[in-house]
Amino acid sequence: MRDLLKGFVCQAPSEWDGTNNEARYGKLLSQQGEFYYGNSAGYAKYVALLKQFQFWDAVNLQSGTKLWFFHPLQFIRYFRRCAWLSLREQIQLLPRRSLLTAGGQIPWARSKARFFEGADSEGGTAPRGLGLALNHMFRKYGFDSSLRKAHFLGQAFKETAALKYTVENGNATYFTKMYECYTVADAAYDFDHKYNWLVTLDFLKGRDRQTYIAQRPGEIQNKAASRGNVQPGDGPRFCGRGLIHLTWRKGYRDYGVFRAKDFTTDPNPLLLQSDADVAADSGGYFWAMTIINRKADKGSSDNDVRNCLNLVGGAGGLAERQQFFGYAYFILGDGVSMPTAGGLLRQTEDDQ
Repeated sequence: MRDLLKGFVCQAPSEWDGTNNEARYGKLLSQQGEFYYGNSAGYAKYVALLKQFQFWDAVNLQSGTKLWFFHPLQFIRYFRRCAWLSLREQIQLLPRRSLLTAGGQIPWARSKARFFEGADSEGGTAPRGLGLALNHMFRKYGFDSSLRKAHFLGQAFKETAALKYTVENGNATYFTKMYECYTVADAAYDFDHKYNWLVTLDFLKGRDRQTYIAQRPGEIQNKAASRGNVQPGDGPRFCGRGLIHLTWRKGYRDYGVFRAKDFTTDPNPLLLQSDADVAADSGGYFWAMTIINRKADKGSSDNDVRNCLNLVGGAGGLAERQQFFGYAYFILGDGVSMPTAGGLLRQTEDDQ
C-alpha cells in the first residue's frame, strides 16, 4: 500500500492556510466521538495553536486556494522516464574534474560549449549541437534507462576525450599503419621506439622482436582486406569517427546502407566527425548493431563496464571509462553518493 500511495496525487486546501480551519478541523468539535466533542474551550485552544504555525496570509498567498499534493521523489522518478535531457542536465554529465587521461579539468562553461557550441574554440573537432543530437539518438536506439545511457556515455566520453574530438587521434601516417599497410620497417621502428605503446594497446601480445616484425605486417594487411580497406588512402579515409568510433570502409559502408546514404565517397566520410547528428547517430547504430545493451543491462559494476568495452573494441582506457560511467550513472540515476575515486569532482556552475 505504501508503494501505491507514492503515486497518489490530490488537490486540497493547504494546512498552512488558516481560512480552511473550520472545514478541515470542525468535526473534532461537532461530531460525537471526536477528540473535542463538547469541549469548546479545548477546541479553541487547539485552533489558536494551529494559527501560530499557519503563515499563508503572511506571505501574500491567495487564501482558500486548493493546491496539488504529490510525493516529490516519486514525481521526479516518474519524469525521469522521459529520455530527453535538458542542456543543464547534459552539462552536468561531464565531471568538473576527472583523471587527466579522461577529461581532466572541465569547468561549467567548457562543458556547455562541448554539448552546445562544439569544441572549435579549444582546438577540438566535435561539432556544434551534440547535445540535441544525443537526445535524438537516445530516443531512436532505445536508450530508455539511466543504466543504458550511462554505459554509452562512459564509452563515448573516453572515445572522444570528453566530447572534444569526434575523430580518432592521429595523422595520415599513423592511420595508414593502423588500418591499411604496415611494413616490416614500420614494425621494427615501433618495437624499438614505441615498445610501451605496443604493450599498452596489446599489439605485442608477448612476442619478441623477431616474431613481432615477422607477424604484425601480415596481421594488419589481412585485417584491412577483410574489412574493406583495399584502396590507397583507405586508412586515413576510414579512421575512427563519431561518438563511438566507427572504423574501416566496411563499417562506413554498412552504416550508409542502414541510413540509405553514402558515407564512403570523399568527402562524405568526414560527416561522421563534422555533422553532430551523424556523429551521434553512428554511435547509436554501432551500439545497437553490436547489441551492447546485452552487457549494459547486466548492471553497474566495473566488470560490466569492461564487458561493454570488449564489444566496443576501444584501445584501452578501462579506468577512464569506468570513472566516466560511474559519474554519469550517479547524475542520471539521482544517486545518493557520488564516486570520488581518481579525484572525481562534480560539475558545478560557480564559475559563471
